[in-house]
Amino acid sequence: MYFCRISIVILMVTVMMQCVPRSNDSIEDVSTENIRLVMEYLGDVVKSDPSNSKAYFRIAMLQKENQNPEKALQAIDRAIQIEYADPKYFLTKGDILTDLGNAQEAIEWLLKAEAAGDKNRDLYRLLAQNYLKMDRPDMARNAVDRLLRIDDRDLSHVLAGKAYLELGDTTLAINQFKQAILRNADNISAHSGLADIYEAQGDLKTAEEELDIALALENGNLLFLRKKGELLSARQSYDSALQLYKNIAALQPEHKSYLDLATIFYRMGHFDSTLLTLDQPLLNDHYYEEVLLLKARAKNEVRDYSEAILLYSQILEKDSTHNLATTELDKLRRKVSYLQRQEQRRRALDSVVNNPPPSLNRKGIEN
Repeated sequence: MYFCRISIVILMVTVMMQCVPRSNDSIEDVSTENIRLVMEYLGDVVKSDPSNSKAYFRIAMLQKENQNPEKALQAIDRAIQIEYADPKYFLTKGDILTDLGNAQEAIEWLLKAEAAGDKNRDLYRLLAQNYLKMDRPDMARNAVDRLLRIDDRDLSHVLAGKAYLELGDTTLAINQFKQAILRNADNISAHSGLADIYEAQGDLKTAEEELDIALALENGNLLFLRKKGELLSARQSYDSALQLYKNIAALQPEHKSYLDLATIFYRMGHFDSTLLTLDQPLLNDHYYEEVLLLKARAKNEVRDYSEAILLYSQILEKDSTHNLATTELDKLRRKVSYLQRQEQRRRALDSVVNNPPPSLNRKGIEN
């Protein structure tokens, strides 16, 4: 009875959404309002019938869709408490726990759903994702194998590729990503996955080709743009990398962009530009050690050794275990010590040349 009423009100809300008059309000605002109306109705249902598990299930689903996983978990727990035997409740709880980042408990509930007979693509997809989070790629692979038996879509093959990659089997990972692309040439995850593998294998040209496809599909993806910059830098195409990082900094002037740009200037030997680029407001607050390390290296290159030593020392004051700073500071101090000794020798030699000892009186010697 109550389930029928719930279905009716959801249908009513759907019709309302289609009949809403045009206004300046966004469709998101309208949808949120309708979800609120349904939630109010479901709240009334469970107040009048606290044993209505289906109402709690609907509440859980709506809260999950509305990005409230904690409230969704409370609702699904109540549904399970009322009607423990329904496998879709187990699956839903596993899905919500996945959203909450609780991989171990999510796996437990997903396995309960499987044992209760709810074997579907969502179940195995979630199992594979959570096993990967738990650093158990062998179990993820097992879940993926079961997934591929019932779902041959591109998304399943991408998940399989990620599982094989975690297992260290790049050959099978490449094959799965390519299978995904065969089913959907616009699968961004498959192209970016291939780019990562080819980069790790040293095939930078092919990696860049795959990344270019991903960028064409999602031009504003900052992660892909930075990865492209890294590939260009690795191929020593510094001019192209420099232009790319300039574009990133202009389009999205957040702090990491300037650090990337400064790094390219440094690799190109433009040390003054490196230091100028690093002099951005709040950059030190976000990337303190990275900025100081790059500044110290640039100061070393322009022979401002005292400032470089000071910068290295500041890093070690914050983190005494910073290996790079320790090694480079020790090397710099030995270099400065050597240069000081060389300078002392040069001055001593200049002193001898410019101030020769007085010449001896030959006549006095003969007498």
